[in-house]
Amino acid sequence: MDNEHQTIRDAASAFVKQYDWNWWCTLTFKHPPTWESANSTFRKWLNKLNRKTFGNNYFKRPSEGLRWLRGVELQQRDAIHFHALVAGDPKPHREEAVQLWEGMAGDAQINVYDPTLGAAYYIVKKYAADGNLDLGGPWANISSKLSGVVRRPTQGT
Repeated sequence: MDNEHQTIRDAASAFVKQYDWNWWCTLTFKHPPTWESANSTFRKWLNKLNRKTFGNNYFKRPSEGLRWLRGVELQQRDAIHFHALVAGDPKPHREEAVQLWEGMAGDAQINVYDPTLGAAYYIVKKYAADGNLDLGGPWANISSKLSGVVRRPTQGT
């Protein structure tokens, strides 16, 4: 990796690390999907998680909903898979979220996010190379009173 990509990766990783994430996810597909199909499946999965967390009409309340950051990679077999960070205190247990994904698409590994294990750095690796990283959820409505993604206080504040 050249210095420019390393600098971008370090800065993006620092940005990602300033939020409190709940889950670190790796989501794969049994059969190689098109981009449209993969994206649609991811959004349907999030919709199911949001409904379980915030109720069926969560989308009518702009401050509610899970926030997420997603990176896209190709597996060795040229199939899309996602790495995602999820925040907003999802109510389903991780095992239920895994079962939802597996019933819809393929394999899922969902772990409690641990900022010391390098997920933030890992998810931005493709961003440094090609600038692609997706954000979703009610980012504009983040308040320190909401659970999930909130800005961590800097030292001394």
